[in-house]
Amino acid sequence: MDILGLCEVQREGEDTKIFKSGYLFYYRDGDQHSQGFMVHGSLIDNIITIRSVLRRVVYLMLKISEIYSLKVIRVYAPKLASS
Repeated sequence: MDILGLCEVQREGEDTKIFKSGYLFYYRDGDQHSQGFMVHGSLIDNIITIRSVLRRVVYLMLKISEIYSLKVIRVYAPKLASS
């Protein structure tokens, strides 16, 4: 499976785009940094939902079979300060 969680993608707002390569790109901004997912084109039809729960938490639900689904959770948790 080709699903990649992204952080700091430098985008504002919330949107989903499909590139010419076939990859789906979902992003949402929050707390000065955007986060999201890149999903391979062969999996797009299996996406049940992509949602933002909080400014730092997004998830993707993917249909695996008639019975099973997979939830991929992406959490942005930056360091508080450098040592």
